[in-house]
Amino acid sequence: MKSNKQDFKADVVIIGAGGSGLAAAVAAAGRGVKVRVIDKRHTAGGTMNMLAGLVAADSPTQKRAGINITPDDLFLKHMQYSHWTLNPRLVRAWLSRTGETIRWLEEKGVKFQMFSMFIGEPPTSWHYGLRVGADIVKVLLQECRNLDVQFSYETCAKRILTDKSGKVTGLLAQTSDKDVELKAKAVIIATGGYGGNRDMMAKYCPNYSNPLPTSGIEISHTGDGIRMAFEIGADNEGLGNLLMCGPCFTGGFGAFHLAIEPTTLWVNKDGRRFIEEGLDGSPFEAPNAMIRQPGQVCYNLFDEAIKQQVLKHGYIRPDAATVSPVNKIESALEANFKRGNLMISSSWDVLAEWIGAEPATLKSTIEQYNQFCDAGHDDEFVKKAEYLKALRNPPFYAAKCYPWHLGSIGGIKINERMEVLNKNQQPIKGLYAVGSDTGGWSASTYNRYLAGAGASFAINSGFIGGENIVKYLCR
Repeated sequence: MKSNKQDFKADVVIIGAGGSGLAAAVAAAGRGVKVRVIDKRHTAGGTMNMLAGLVAADSPTQKRAGINITPDDLFLKHMQYSHWTLNPRLVRAWLSRTGETIRWLEEKGVKFQMFSMFIGEPPTSWHYGLRVGADIVKVLLQECRNLDVQFSYETCAKRILTDKSGKVTGLLAQTSDKDVELKAKAVIIATGGYGGNRDMMAKYCPNYSNPLPTSGIEISHTGDGIRMAFEIGADNEGLGNLLMCGPCFTGGFGAFHLAIEPTTLWVNKDGRRFIEEGLDGSPFEAPNAMIRQPGQVCYNLFDEAIKQQVLKHGYIRPDAATVSPVNKIESALEANFKRGNLMISSSWDVLAEWIGAEPATLKSTIEQYNQFCDAGHDDEFVKKAEYLKALRNPPFYAAKCYPWHLGSIGGIKINERMEVLNKNQQPIKGLYAVGSDTGGWSASTYNRYLAGAGASFAINSGFIGGENIVKYLCR
């Protein structure tokens, strides 16, 4: 009779083959330990495949560009932005490692360029490349092959095993037709958070009701690692935080970037303004205001003149043209009009009816806003004068937008060595966690001055966790 159980043995088992898990595998295997990586998906990389950049300081890329920004600069900027609500030792360990990681990736063939994401951004720390995430995954996978890291795909982790003292001894998992027991001296959780788990989102993120994840890949992030860590006594930190952006128009990049131009006007379902729309081009603060609006939606309004200005002169946000060429705008708008995501009309009454607002309210909002534009001063929310563009040239456009989450963060409490802590703030022996499953490294509002923080923490926490797990095994 054929057995329905399969056993493996390794020094380290890593749950998740995304960027953080692969980095941890390279760091641990490169120091001579036997590593097996499991993943519920059929391939590696996860959301890292889609990312376009990561934050770093004191990198060779910056030095070649004449940019002088140190880990000290980023550390203070990040801690001050979060009002020191984060774990300073964890943040310090991460950001101090970033320049070395860029150097290593460059030596492996990954190409970066320095690029400002936001208007008026100080010396940039965003290391950009159109396929940087996919290139990083390719490098990490090749290093894993060189180091004989073993992979088990389409394998779902179920339970972390411990002995009577609470020390980790392995993992129970499952494939489509077998139970799997992986005996190991240590386990690293790198499962990418819980953004695809509707029950966990509802429980831990009560202020967020929008059901749209950032991508299809996010659906596989169901909080398995967090659940298993909590089952064996892990403490939590930052559970309920989301890295969010907005307003997000679901109609593709060509329409998305036009909708968040700082010259557009944003109203809620009642047809009233609710925010200063400029925000220096940053999409990270707006969701805080959007989730307070009826239905957590807004409508981005612009006219033909604003559209033509972008078509002729380009986007105001520096990064927009890299992923959203203006020649995509017309086709994106047409497609979304057909889908019902966008309304185009020469009548504000028609747009008000589509939005669900009282026509008189919307027209009053437009008239007042146009008066602010004529005067060169926003008496309501103090929008910068250069972004004040009156809406008088039909046709007029209204795009329905949502606050979108880039992924969950927070859940498992760790220290600067990526060791998982129990409720007594002591390390659970042999258990480590990296990437988005962990808390203490990002506040609930994405820090606009550390563009690429999520990807950077994933990679660098993986390297740091992999290195420290070897130290644990050698004790």
